[in-house]
Amino acid sequence: MAAHCGYLPLVLTIAAAQLTADPGLPLTTLAADLADTRTRLQALRYQEQGGRSLGMQAAFDLSYRRMDDQPARLFRLLSLNPGPDLSTDTAAALAGQPVRPARQSLAALTRAGLISEQPIGSGRWRMHDLTRLYADDKCRRQDSDLSRQQALSRLFEHYRDTTNAADDHLRALPGQRVPDRFPDRTAATAWLNAERLNLTATVALTAATGHRPRGHHRAPGRMPERLPARAPLLPRRPHHCAALPQRRP
Repeated sequence: MAAHCGYLPLVLTIAAAQLTADPGLPLTTLAADLADTRTRLQALRYQEQGGRSLGMQAAFDLSYRRMDDQPARLFRLLSLNPGPDLSTDTAAALAGQPVRPARQSLAALTRAGLISEQPIGSGRWRMHDLTRLYADDKCRRQDSDLSRQQALSRLFEHYRDTTNAADDHLRALPGQRVPDRFPDRTAATAWLNAERLNLTATVALTAATGHRPRGHHRAPGRMPERLPARAPLLPRRPHHCAALPQRRP
């Protein structure tokens, strides 16, 4: 149960308050409610006798309502990324905007406590599982199906095109022209290492949903075909996170 609470003090306090208010509530019942991503946020609500409501939804609402439109929109779209974290470039692709304003929106979300840059200065961003659930709910309620599909297409195109550029560097013979997306093979390999979990999750998502990026006919199946061949060559990098746990399995 503590794992589903992310070991966060506020969340554990809410769960403990529920058990205190209802001593007969089986731990297994509350644990089951927390295990189900569809009911987790609803389960983490507690109404005190004085009428004061304590819950993660209310805490998220307070931060979200204070957001300007652009950071709020990016926050919702971040839930579409299937991997455990994402880079500033990927966030910019999701939002369909240049990197600099995307970075400014990410910084605003960090100040609001909704995401974090880990490690600081790395240009890689994470959100807690509970925050992701909240962002996903907001995205489904506030963004149209078309808007979400367009954002997914931008995301898939970004991963596909950058993977292809990295792969070209790895395949290139001495003196052969390569895309200028990376300065050399070392940078290309570093990007593939950093994005390994995102790329494998994206391949699985495209296979499960049938969603394909625009222009996929120009390079049919290129990322799904190349990635499995490259993945065993990439060292498995641990994704440790002091404040936020891994995304749910």
